[in-house]
Amino acid sequence: MKKVIVFGILFLLITPFFVFAQKSATLYFSSVSSSYTIGQKVNVSVIVDPKGQILDTARAVLNFSKDNLQVENVSLNPIFSAADPDSFYNNADGMVSYAAGIPGGSDKLSQFLMITLNVKKVGNATISFDNQSIVLSGGENILSGV
Repeated sequence: MKKVIVFGILFLLITPFFVFAQKSATLYFSSVSSSYTIGQKVNVSVIVDPKGQILDTARAVLNFSKDNLQVENVSLNPIFSAADPDSFYNNADGMVSYAAGIPGGSDKLSQFLMITLNVKKVGNATISFDNQSIVLSGGENILSGV
């Protein structure tokens, strides 16, 4: 019985020193759905909201309808100055993967990416986040949803 009590007391004394990051950050698009014509450019912002936690790195992996849309340009918000050199977009696969960090971190909602798409074909097109997307705080993923 003494061993259980000692363990319980040690656990209570040690536990307050550990910080458990809450998964509450979100990634979302700012563009609203609408109708577009062939050849029209569509700008889509990817927004990261750390919900008050310190965000130091974000990675957005997106899938888009490759038959209907084509990426023309992807630009990072300059606040994300530590860009991953392996970031890319691939129109043949319908994929965008960009990662970058903020030196010193930030707890503010920010535009992460601006993606310019060209409408190639008539039809329904989708853009969605892949489950490889992450938002890091101190090396721990705090992304709760996209």
